[in-house]
Amino acid sequence: MEEEERRHRRKSYRSDDDTDELPYDEDDDEELSSGTKRVNKVLLGVIIAMIVAIAIFDIGSATGLLRFAGGDKKTEKSETVKVPDLVGMTEEEAVEKLDKIDLKLKVVSEEESDKYDKGVVISQKTASGTKVPRGSTVPVVLSSGKVEEITIPDVSGMEEDEAKQKLKDAGFKKTDSEYTYDETAPEGTVIETSPAIGTKVPADQTVIVKVSKGSESVSVPNIVGMTKDAAMNKLGSVGLQGSATSKYSDSVPEGQVISQNPYAGTKLATGSTVSYVVSKGVQNVSVPTINGSSEANALSALKAAGLKGTALGNIKSDEPLGTVIKQKPAGGKEVAPGSTVTYYISLGPDSEE
Repeated sequence: MEEEERRHRRKSYRSDDDTDELPYDEDDDEELSSGTKRVNKVLLGVIIAMIVAIAIFDIGSATGLLRFAGGDKKTEKSETVKVPDLVGMTEEEAVEKLDKIDLKLKVVSEEESDKYDKGVVISQKTASGTKVPRGSTVPVVLSSGKVEEITIPDVSGMEEDEAKQKLKDAGFKKTDSEYTYDETAPEGTVIETSPAIGTKVPADQTVIVKVSKGSESVSVPNIVGMTKDAAMNKLGSVGLQGSATSKYSDSVPEGQVISQNPYAGTKLATGSTVSYVVSKGVQNVSVPTINGSSEANALSALKAAGLKGTALGNIKSDEPLGTVIKQKPAGGKEVAPGSTVTYYISLGPDSEE
């Protein structure tokens, strides 16, 4: 086979017009074969170098280790961005602003505002200047429009339900109630409002109506046996008043309370009055005049006055025999009931000798 190829090559060196053969040289075949091998080796080296370069490029790109010309400058975008100030922008303007730096807008709520028109950002949850990752969401609050203010109407003295309906008719959206004791307002009626009647407030503000529970009930304390001053202080300490009268008493010392009305334990409204009676002590009686009376009549008169009588003896006097003389205390004197009146019995005048 190789012999045929050599023959073919030899023939190719012939010229169609030249019948002379060129001399054959075996060294020519050896040089040709050696050159081909060198070319093949070079091509193989180039291919291997290209494969290695591609592999290095892929690994460098994936790990971020590969840097292109230009020193430390990065060719990729920064992974974080600063949040811009969105307050005062419309929702559309804020969306467009954030979209340019790969951030998103989220409306979390709407609030009334005197400063900003409806649809304008009035606050943002992530402060401007804060660095956040690209793709993050910035929550904001939008204005729902200007606040409407309404004057609180006068609802004092109305029933609770009637007052709340009047507030609703005036434009207020929220009302509430508080209950308290009051000495003047009937139970169930409105005393006042908070904020106060006549005040201008936003329509969405809660108006509280303060409803009377009537007078607060307290238990009447026991004041029997106390002095007048002590009784007054005791009643005042629980929010009650006292009204005192006085009378004589044979059993209760002077200056002490004999009785009270109403009785202890009774429930009364705060500020109510409790009546009570203070003892004037024992009432004195006037001593009857018994001088000149028979002893029997004298004792009867003393008993009727609540007094007692005791004879101290018999003595001669100008008074008839057996009549009472020299009583003590004298008739008309004031003494305590049960006191004793002493006296003498006349033996009559001396007999004439």
